[in-house]
Order: sequence, then C-alpha cells, then structure tokens
Amino acid sequence: MSLTVKSQPTVYPTSGSAAPPALDTTASEDLTTSKAEKSPEQVSSENSRLWRRLAIGASALPVLAIFDQGIVSGGNFLTTVILGNFCTEADLGVYGKGMTIVVMLVSLPMALIWTPYNVYSSDMSARRHSAYKANSLLHLLVIIAVAAVSLSMAALFSASQIVGLLFALSAAAGFLLIREHARRLSFARMDMASAIKLDVLVTGLHLTLLGTAAWLGWLSGARAFLILGLACLLGIALMTHQWVPKTFPRRRGVKLDFFRNWKMSKYVFAGTILFTCSNGAYPWLLGYFYGDAAVGRLTAAGGAIFLANPLLIAATNYFGPAMVRNNRESGAAGVYRTAVACVLGIAALMLLFCGVMYFFGGWFVETVFSNSYAGLDALVMSLAFAQLVNAMLIPLRSGLFALDQGRLMIHGGVVRMICLATIGIYAVRVWGPVGVGIGMLSGDLAAVMIKTYYLRKLALQSGHAQSSELSPERVNAGGSDR
Repeated sequence: MSLTVKSQPTVYPTSGSAAPPALDTTASEDLTTSKAEKSPEQVSSENSRLWRRLAIGASALPVLAIFDQGIVSGGNFLTTVILGNFCTEADLGVYGKGMTIVVMLVSLPMALIWTPYNVYSSDMSARRHSAYKANSLLHLLVIIAVAAVSLSMAALFSASQIVGLLFALSAAAGFLLIREHARRLSFARMDMASAIKLDVLVTGLHLTLLGTAAWLGWLSGARAFLILGLACLLGIALMTHQWVPKTFPRRRGVKLDFFRNWKMSKYVFAGTILFTCSNGAYPWLLGYFYGDAAVGRLTAAGGAIFLANPLLIAATNYFGPAMVRNNRESGAAGVYRTAVACVLGIAALMLLFCGVMYFFGGWFVETVFSNSYAGLDALVMSLAFAQLVNAMLIPLRSGLFALDQGRLMIHGGVVRMICLATIGIYAVRVWGPVGVGIGMLSGDLAAVMIKTYYLRKLALQSGHAQSSELSPERVNAGGSDR
C-alpha cells in the first residue's frame, strides 16, 4: 500500500526573511495589510471559532440522521399497528411478506448505484457530479422497469393469495425507489435537512391516506403498498430538486458510469442479494409451514424491534460516507479501529435494548396491537438478539465498502445462505416464529466473524506496507538517489 503525502501550504515567515511578492493591485495590498495587522491572538481566536462551528456541524449530523430515520421507521411502525388493528393476522402476514420484497428491491440500487455514489461523488467536480447524478437516475429507471415487469410476470404465475400483493408492488415500486434515491443522494452530500423535509412530507401523506383507507374499510395488506406508492409519488413530485439532475445523461457517460459502478459493486451486488435472500426467505418459509397468520404474528413482534430501527438505519446512512473519509485520512488500519469501536458501541446499546424487550416486549406487542397477539415474549426476545448481532454488521460492512472490498461480502452471504439451508429451515419447522429469530441469529453471527477477520487482515496488510515504505533501508536508498 503506497503512502499518500498531502501537500502542505507554503508558509512565509513574518520576520528574518523576505516576504512573498505582493500582487500589483490596491485591493490585494489592503487585504494583505489587514491580515498583517491582526495579532496572533486574534488569528488563534478566529481559528478556534471556525473549528468549533465545524465540530458542532459534524456532531449534529448523526443526530439529524437518527431523527430522519426515526421519521421513516415511525411511519413503518404505525403502518404495522394500523394493519394489526384494522385487518386480520393473515393480512398483516401478507404485508410482512411484501416488505421482504421491498427490501430486496431497495438492495438492488443500494449495491449498484448508491454505494458507488457515496464513494465516487465526493471527489468529482461540480460539472462531473451533475453528469454522474443524471446517469445514476437513468440507471435507477432501468432497475425500476425491470422490477415492475418481473413482479407483474410473477403475479401471473403465483398463487391467488399473493397475486394482489405482487401487482400492487409492481405499480408502487418505482415511486418507492425514486423516493429512496432522493434520500440517498442527500445522505451522500450530508444534506440531512433535505432528507428530513422529504421524509416528513411522505410519511405525513402516507399515514393520512392509510388512516382514511382504514376508516373506510378499504385497507388490506396489498393495498397498503399502493397507498405508500401514492404518498411517495406526491412527495417526489413536490421535491423534484432533490433527485432531478440539471443535465441530461449522455449515452457514452451512462455506459462508462455503469461499468465503473459495476467494477466496484459487482461483488457487493452478489453479497447483497445473498444477504437479503437469506433474511427475506424466513417469512416465506414460516408461511409455508404455518400459514400467513403466523407471519402476521412474526410481523407484529417485529414491530417492537422497529423501535431500534432509527438508530440502526441512521448508523448505516452515516457510517457509509464517514468510513470513506476515514479511509482517506487513516487508511485500512484506521477503518478497522473505527469499525471495531463502533461494533462495541452498537452492541452495548443493543444489549440495553434487549433488556428493555425482556421486561416489556411482549406487553408492548399485546398493548399496541390486540389480545390476539398475546404471549409473544419468546418471539420478541429471539428477534431482539438477532437484531443485536445484525447491528454489529453495520460498521463492518461500511468499512469493507470504504476499502473497496465488496468481493469479500460474498463470503458472508454464502455463509448466511448455508445457515438458512441448515439451521434456519430446521428451526422454523420445529419452533415456528421463534425459529426465525434463531436462524437469523446464527447467520448474522457467522457473518460478523468473517467480516471482522477480513477487516483485521486488511489492516495488518496496510500496516506492513507502510512499515516497508518507511523502513531505514528504503529511506537511505531514497537519500542516496538524491
């Protein structure tokens, strides 16, 4: 690994040597004079105020990210509550199955568009960034078209229970993905205010329309996605400045940016598909063995786990760009140290969350939903511990992304699929909904160990490379050349 030496600004001494030649303009002479008249104490005070403003802004970003994700997760949680109180357990189960498809759809542009965008966009000029933004939107539209056609075709050959769900998702998927695209672009440039405005607007519209449909008796698990799609359509129509580029994509640029993204994200894409399939398969397995009502109880218990989502998904949105900057400043060793520290911090917070769920999780589900969801304490705890281990993956995954090591993500996905095919299927068949938590826990734990091993290996390789660059033999050789 080669060292990157940052160029330092030229410093001219104030005494004992000649000053730099002054510009031949009156304005520049006045400016030079005003700067020279400032005492060192004044300059130091101004620098301190500047660094304080920067520190306050940087420390506010995680808080704003958590607040924004709290809006989104709160809307998802209230959607689950409304469905649980106004619809049957089977309807809630259909909605839970639909959410696994939504997660799969979001994972496609996450790997192919948004992850490379986080890495590449920060180093681009304004003109190049505008073209890259336009090309990224065109890539997203292609994904939307493929997803809509695939879901419609799947509906034609599916069982009658999920035909309505698949057609609803095919109609709403495009608006959901464009809304998420606008959010991700805001996160990449650390513009949390724009993301918050969009999410407040969409969530408010969504809950208003959802409540109206429930009051009219029109609500069902499939129609909930049509309502969400309509809310996203209205939101992105009113906030076009967040996602509509100022330039039109060019054919050559679209092709070059796609292959550039693909070169980085092809392994990330494969790993993401394995990751989402391994977790998303559990509700479908549970429905196969025990019916949609059991999936509804799983979804209701997952509603309690939703309470941790603002912290976890905000961490995902924040760690991605932060790890990229950390890599520039400290290299692989710094990324590894930061990732381990974040893993320990998230694990500590999630242990506290598991303690709260142990005492209040089952009661919370029964109170918020209805008496038909009573006695789910064991299910809530199994999902809480699975969420704890899954949360530990967030900084590890972000660290590998920042180091452009997406190919290593495949290994974790393969292990998770192996756990699904062995422990997961057996656990679901024997223990029902509780087995879902056990299977997810086993897969996530294996993935944590593998990703930690690879990050540590990369950090050690980086340290050895730096040591060889700075070895006395290399330094003396460079001196003799001079």
